[in-house]
Amino acid sequence: MREEKLLQVHREIQNSLKALLLPLFAFTIGTFLLVFLTIWYIADEQDRIEIQESRDLLLTILEQENEESLLRVQDYAIWDTAYEKLVLDLDADWAADNIGQYIHVTFPEKRSYVIGPGNEIVYAAEEGVRLLPERASRYSNLGDIITHLRSQFKNGDGRARLSTYVTDFDGGIWIAAISVIKPDFAELTEADFTQTSDELSFLVFMRQINGLNLENIGRDFGFPELSFYADELNAYKKPASIFMYDFMGKPLGTVTWTPALLGQQLINQTLKNSAVLLLILIGLMAFVWAKGFNLLKIVNTTFNELNESRRIAKMYEKGITELVDGEFLYELSVYEALQKITVNAARTLGIDRVTIWRYDNKTDIMHNMFVHDAVNPEAEQKMLEFKLSEHADLDKVVSGGEPVEFYSEAKNTNLVEFDKNWWSEKVPPTMLSVPIVRHKLKGGIIFFSSYDRDYDWTPEKLRFAAAITDIVSLIMEGHARNIIETELRAAKNRAEAANAAKTDFLANMSHELRTPLNAIIGFSDIMNQKIFGDLGAEQYTEYTKDINVSARHLLSLINDILEVSKHESGKFELHPEEISLEEELNHAVRVARGRFMEKKAIVTIDVSPEVEVIEADIKCFRQIAMNLISNAIKFSKDACILEITASQENDYVCLTIKDNGIGIPKEMQKKVFEAFAQVENVFTRIYEGTGLGLAITKGLVELHGGNISLESMPDEGTTIIVRLPISQEEICQKRQAAGL
Repeated sequence: MREEKLLQVHREIQNSLKALLLPLFAFTIGTFLLVFLTIWYIADEQDRIEIQESRDLLLTILEQENEESLLRVQDYAIWDTAYEKLVLDLDADWAADNIGQYIHVTFPEKRSYVIGPGNEIVYAAEEGVRLLPERASRYSNLGDIITHLRSQFKNGDGRARLSTYVTDFDGGIWIAAISVIKPDFAELTEADFTQTSDELSFLVFMRQINGLNLENIGRDFGFPELSFYADELNAYKKPASIFMYDFMGKPLGTVTWTPALLGQQLINQTLKNSAVLLLILIGLMAFVWAKGFNLLKIVNTTFNELNESRRIAKMYEKGITELVDGEFLYELSVYEALQKITVNAARTLGIDRVTIWRYDNKTDIMHNMFVHDAVNPEAEQKMLEFKLSEHADLDKVVSGGEPVEFYSEAKNTNLVEFDKNWWSEKVPPTMLSVPIVRHKLKGGIIFFSSYDRDYDWTPEKLRFAAAITDIVSLIMEGHARNIIETELRAAKNRAEAANAAKTDFLANMSHELRTPLNAIIGFSDIMNQKIFGDLGAEQYTEYTKDINVSARHLLSLINDILEVSKHESGKFELHPEEISLEEELNHAVRVARGRFMEKKAIVTIDVSPEVEVIEADIKCFRQIAMNLISNAIKFSKDACILEITASQENDYVCLTIKDNGIGIPKEMQKKVFEAFAQVENVFTRIYEGTGLGLAITKGLVELHGGNISLESMPDEGTTIIVRLPISQEEICQKRQAAGL
């Protein structure tokens, strides 16, 4: 009767499987279609995002090119000499050299024009060739732009500049960067510039968008088939496009390209595999239906075992839940977390001892991290670490990665002897060793021990022990990750601080590099105006010498700045020679006065006879003196009082430069000798500078075997003390011995 009932149940289950086949088939097909439509939607959305991101990138690139052209034309338009040579008295040769061939060869701009007061072209150069104004290229809306800028200037906008798109009559589109020619009054005065808005002249630089420029952008930034169309019909033949507008919002044309649409490729590949996948699913359903009957045979035999396994699993699951319940393990210290883990493991497994060892792959040292012994809570620990390579059997277990069960009565069990060596009590008769593996590397081992010789390590207990080992491994890894994250965060903060300083430096570099040229231009103007007579005058000879030395110093300074900015650090090769200290200091003072002619500087130089002649690299010493004296005058008040003294201290010359300047706050005095550091940032500071002067000076002084220090109080002035060896022979020998 019982067998007939079981057969009837089997028959009913079989019929139920047959009845479920059709709904299962429909469910499978519906699921397949849903997945396919989801993939289709995701692929289409991915293509849309790809097009939008490429469009945003191209707009950013074009905007950057507009900004570059505008900055370049403004830089030339505010040049005093440009105002004199292009507006007051047009010098076509000067224009051809400076805004013609030089601009077209050096920069992407290929056309340059000077627009006169009547919006007429008074000078034109295209592709490096000077043209007659009437032969210059014509543009659709250039006159409207000039008229707009004149209106801006008339309404009080003294900058009167913009960068926009224009089209020529040949269908090409150009970036037109336009700025009013107005001097920055470095050499001229406000009275020299009297033009009204109707009398203004403008400087125009043109950079072509279509053609080679678009090809370069497409190649460099990954825009396939990047093209420009003046008509909308061709523009819509490609999937991605942006419209180009002039300054009034009028459309001029369209830039198009064909981005790589990975979503479309995904859809095509999905369509190819759909048919095969559908057949496989149908076959799998038939296979599942057939195996369903075999499943009936297994259900009855495994049902009771499953219930027992479930009961045991719940018991160990409860143990794991209690372990991590409440305060999370990662929020505890390592010692507290391991204590909680070992106590819980011993109680749940019903064992007596849990010992945790951590392995250091770098030193091959096994460290004891924690031991819990329920029988002997005060168990004496003989030793806390050892080399794993000295215990071959244990090393084999740790390297194997699998739990090993062993007994103290077993023969040839070196693991038992190992346990005797490290603990004073008797060895538990039953032990389980579970290796700790982290990222496929040896991380340590955990010993689970029981004094009950009949203790049985069932599969459930082995799994629980393995789970405990995984938790310990995560604790170790989390502890190591916290240490690494702390170090990385500190390194990141240092890198960001250095990058911010470098950004401040680069923001000021282009204008700052022109400052030393003021001395050269000033002396040249004096000679050209013949204030002191003909070229044979003594003053002209002195100025000519200063001009030559200043130019060479400027070239050296630029090279040093670019080296610091480009390579973060550099090596200098010293060439010591005898120099006249007083002569070099006088020369540095003359050049510094030329740079800051607007300031009245009273300078006294007192050089002791003992240090009149010293050994130093003349190029480096000139830069040291120039940096320190220029800083003293630059950061001084209108009436600068500068005291320079040089005296002997043992084998050193002590050079002191004292000024009555603005001083340096105490908290900033250590930072002024760091590269790119400045007391004020680029937005608030009132004194120009790259922030490299004192850093380079400190490096050059130390290269000579000397040192530099300062004493300063805000609003009371600064004293710089430089100590240099009088002779460089010993320093050179030390550098040669060190291989420098």
